[in-house]
Amino acid sequence: MDQNKYYSEFAVKYRDDILNSVDPSLWTTDLNTNGPISARMKVRIETLKRIVKEHFSSEFPVFDIGCGFGRQAFVLAKEGFRIKGTDTNKDFIELARDIFRKHKLGGEFHCTQNEDHLSDEKFRQVVLLEVLEHIPAGKRKRFISSVSNVCFRSSKIIISVPRIKPGFKSQLLNVSKYILSSFFKNDEHPYPVPGENDIKKILGKYFFIIARVVNNETAFYICEAL
Repeated sequence: MDQNKYYSEFAVKYRDDILNSVDPSLWTTDLNTNGPISARMKVRIETLKRIVKEHFSSEFPVFDIGCGFGRQAFVLAKEGFRIKGTDTNKDFIELARDIFRKHKLGGEFHCTQNEDHLSDEKFRQVVLLEVLEHIPAGKRKRFISSVSNVCFRSSKIIISVPRIKPGFKSQLLNVSKYILSSFFKNDEHPYPVPGENDIKKILGKYFFIIARVVNNETAFYICEAL
């Protein structure tokens, strides 16, 4: 199963639960039982809010690349930002639109299958949250080049990826995906998660890191366009 099909099935299966959630940004499959995924999501969202308040300005819109069903877009809209979001999955885009309509929030969402052309516009503020780990390692530099095309010089971008936990087992599993990614197709993260050195190489000549914030589950990189 490829990732797009996986997320379409996810969107259809949980559509009503997400749409009827009081706060879609905090929805998880174990929300009702206050499970571990829910606990991690609450930390991630609170961390994102702090970072956005410090580094972004509500004067400018935010372009949410890989917006999914609008989880982070919902957070940003509630914080007073104008949102434009894009994703490769049409079911997620439709759900994001419905969430924003239900909560009377302003936002534009578009489905794009062309990762080389993300938008005709340029933005001063971009978020790329939990996206890079879903892209094959060999295609990430090209993708970041496309991201840079929608940025002005000195545009700010917030990138997040799952934190690679310390310990031999976690490190080995992540490294093995560089070689065996075809065997992880049914995994939510079939490709290796980039660490800090990988992120720096991926950003290359397009962005530089100005700050890094790490919690137990997520690493955030606040970057500026060159």
